[in-house]
Amino acid sequence: MAHTTRYAFDGCTRLAQDIGANPASISRVLSGKRSPSFALMCALAAALEQELGRPLDPRELLTFSGNYPTPSVCELCGCQGCAYTQREQRSASLRKSSAQKRKPLE
Repeated sequence: MAHTTRYAFDGCTRLAQDIGANPASISRVLSGKRSPSFALMCALAAALEQELGRPLDPRELLTFSGNYPTPSVCELCGCQGCAYTQREQRSASLRKSSAQKRKPLE
């Protein structure tokens, strides 16, 4: 939900409003404390599709094996440089720079 404008802040409440569900139910589903019904998964997918402006298979939202059809959330959402991706790239760059500056112990 962090890859959307509408659901990035107060996402459970807004998503629940959009699909006519209880915010606590959405929160339990997103935290893995509850398994959603197929109808709820379809409603979640439809709301996210509308927000993202692209089709979204419900199998991209739920997995029992730990694997998803699309390995990257950025790829799935069509993200063009989200804050998460930029932070990870910046961290990798800083680690590389720091490693190059260190002098070997003698």
